[in-house]
Amino acid sequence: MNCHKLNGAFKKTITVQTNDPKHQTVQLVCDGQILESIKMKPNRVFFGRMSRGGEAVERTVQLEKGDAGPITPKLKPFQSDEVTAELKEVVPHERYELVVRGKVKPSSTRINTVLKIETGVEAEPEAELRVYGMIPPRVTVSPSRLSIPTDAPASWSQSATLIWNEGGPHDVLSAEIDYPGLEVETREINDRWMVTLKATEGFEPFRATKRIAVKTDDEDMPVVQIPVMCRRIRSNRTSSNIERRVPVHRAPAAPVRRAPAARTGSAEASKSVDAEAKRTSDDAEKVNAKKADAPQKPRVKAAGTGDEDAKQAQPAADKDT
Repeated sequence: MNCHKLNGAFKKTITVQTNDPKHQTVQLVCDGQILESIKMKPNRVFFGRMSRGGEAVERTVQLEKGDAGPITPKLKPFQSDEVTAELKEVVPHERYELVVRGKVKPSSTRINTVLKIETGVEAEPEAELRVYGMIPPRVTVSPSRLSIPTDAPASWSQSATLIWNEGGPHDVLSAEIDYPGLEVETREINDRWMVTLKATEGFEPFRATKRIAVKTDDEDMPVVQIPVMCRRIRSNRTSSNIERRVPVHRAPAAPVRRAPAARTGSAEASKSVDAEAKRTSDDAEKVNAKKADAPQKPRVKAAGTGDEDAKQAQPAADKDT
């Protein structure tokens, strides 16, 4: 267990895996107390956001006797251009004050220092105190880099703005990039300088990052570098991707849907249909007329009734049949 970031009382969970089918995992709880030979409040120093050339920022750390008895702290030598420290005795062997000061120089880029303190305790002879702070750049470039597409036309351009956070405003003397097919222009807008990268005829893509060198009249920042990258434009779907996506088994063909017949046709088709309908109607009329003209068969009474008229009509009806 790493106790580096633990202070005072702590509780940790320990997971134990076993080969018992009914109890494959067992949870254990570990309670403990971190013993400190020297107690530091706070246990780190943060200066916050600092400005170049500004006043020094001061922080005080309280050093107190820990769990191992009396202390006799001593600050070990360290190297830092931005940080200084002074140890003061408040109560001998029990309480001390460590005054830490930070001052940013024009050439400073960051503050990140570790102070080592001899505790005078055998159980823990040395303690560490981290000191850090934020230093904004003297000149901010927005965006921080320029990106040009591989197929950039001659009309392509992109701009970056230079903003002096300290000691400004300053002027831009020149800007250039050492690559054929690209040129740089500068102009001032509201105390801010804009650097514009343009593509010209004959531009060819490149792999290694190029840089625009912007020269200024700022003695602390005479040259500002702006990275330039060449990015490739990738289409979402290419012909090769489409071919690879075709499945091995073809999908069944969709049924062919025939268009419904037109309700109206040509003039000749209409005439043919009308003539056919008329012939059908005439044939039906002739059949009906023939049935109407045919002689009707008289009704005959059964034999043995004595009806003479029926006997006389019988031979005639048979003849007609």
